[in-house]
Amino acid sequence: MTTTAPSTHGQPPRWAAFGIGLGAFAAVLIGAFGVEPALHSLMTAGPTNAPHGKGGQVVVGETLLSGHYDAAEGGRSLEAEGGVLVMDNGKRIASAPHRLVAADELATTQSTFAGVMAVPVQAQIEVRRVVSDEGSHLCDGQPVGWLAFAIRQDGFVMLPVLQGPPPGALLAEERLCDLQDFKH
Repeated sequence: MTTTAPSTHGQPPRWAAFGIGLGAFAAVLIGAFGVEPALHSLMTAGPTNAPHGKGGQVVVGETLLSGHYDAAEGGRSLEAEGGVLVMDNGKRIASAPHRLVAADELATTQSTFAGVMAVPVQAQIEVRRVVSDEGSHLCDGQPVGWLAFAIRQDGFVMLPVLQGPPPGALLAEERLCDLQDFKH
């Protein structure tokens, strides 16, 4: 028969468990706010000798649309400077950033941005909220609420959307206006 002596140490102190928990929490924070962003910036950085804005990412605050654009099929032209478009009739439409989406996401309940904008599925679409429209007539005289842009090197494709919910999985197809293609 074997006998064992009772433990003389008892339960570990509660401060030790608290210290271990606090150390684990600190390790998670260091990984989340220190290591992960550093690794992410290394993975997404372009070549070090690349010109400004050519490293594969858009620089925050960089003006993407600037200058004179003509409609690809003739007729309409516009001047662009950031979030303001001035139509050939002198009317202005100003917009503010809403969100960036992939072209393979739904633009309406039935169609993707790639399908309605005729762009590749890997394209990035910028959805902008219209903050003022001085009679741009982008939607046959009806008020425009949203603009979706796919920007190319030689211009952009713009999809105006009537006022109401933003483009996305809940938008009805009939709220889309005619697609417009502009070249620099």
